[in-house]
Order: sequence, then structure tokens, then C-alpha cells
Amino acid sequence: MKGEKAYKKARDFGIKMYREEMDASPKRKQRVYARYLLLLRKAAYMGNSNAMYELALEYEDGNFLSSDNPNYSTKKMFYWQSKACANNHGDACSGLAIMYENGIECEKDLHQALALNEKSAALGSDLGKKNLKTMKKQMSKGGKYYDHFKTLISETK
Repeated sequence: MKGEKAYKKARDFGIKMYREEMDASPKRKQRVYARYLLLLRKAAYMGNSNAMYELALEYEDGNFLSSDNPNYSTKKMFYWQSKACANNHGDACSGLAIMYENGIECEKDLHQALALNEKSAALGSDLGKKNLKTMKKQMSKGGKYYDHFKTLISETK
């Protein structure tokens, strides 16, 4: 896999960071975390889908530094989830499906969300399988997406 060596270095550093730096001073934590992000970005830009996905997660609302992530960015989350999904990372496809389902950094698109959940499940993601099952249940009679998909089905008949 592309960038595997760089990703392994970032992953190992990240594990060490969480194991050894949790009680460090805020300034030390910032320096260590900046180094981790640098290693992760390097692997992501080399084309490693695991690094792309993990980098996307670093832009969620909470991260190593705090539950109020100063790097929070839905735009960057969407970008890196998209890149990782395009490189067949199952969990990234599931995360991207959630973004489409809720219209986060994109037009709300339930059909795209369904397709991404199907891709995620086909790639073997347990998260994707769970989310696909949930979405299909929401599409069935009485579910929150039933009316949307019922109209589509009746139009194709």
C-alpha cells in the first residue's frame, strides 16, 4: 500500500502519544500533537487511505488536545473522508455517507448516502454494515426516509 512506511511511523507515534503524553503540559501536548499531524499528513499525501481516514478524524469536534478541537473543520473532514473513500477505505465511506445524509459540507443527498453505505459494507466495514442496515430500516414503511424513497420507487414504475 502507498505510504505504508510513513503511515506506520505516524500510527506508532500516535499510539505512543496517547500512551505517554496524556498528562503532559498543554504546551508539550501541542508540540507532540503537531508532530503527529505532520507524520499523518505526510502519509496521507503519499496516498495511504488509512492515514487519509485518520486525518479526517482529527478534524472532528474532539481530538487529543481537547474535547473542543481547535482544528475542527467539517470542510477538511469531508475532503479527507472523500479521498480515503475513493481509495476504498470502508469506514471512510461510511463517514462520508453520514455527511451526505445530513448535508454536512455538501448538498443533502440520501441516494449518495445509501450508495456510500453500500460501498462501505461491500468493503467489509462493520460500521458500514451497521449504518446500511439502519438506513434501510429508515427507508422501510414507517421509517424517516420512507416517503422520500417511496416517491422515487413509484416514479420508476
